[in-house]
Amino acid sequence: MDQAEALLIGGRAGVGKTTVGWEVSALLRAARVPHAIIDGDFMGQVHPAPEGTRTAPRSQSGT
Repeated sequence: MDQAEALLIGGRAGVGKTTVGWEVSALLRAARVPHAIIDGDFMGQVHPAPEGTRTAPRSQSGT
């Protein structure tokens, strides 16, 4: 791959960023374009957690 491109979808909470991301993904998939979605809502689901970060879910850690 000679170059990479990024599409940033931003906006306030609840405006449909994730929905737009999934629709863009469907279009890219249909066009056979390799891609990845990185959704900030799911960044806390990375396992194992990076060193130095809290590992307990917020509901169990009291914060």
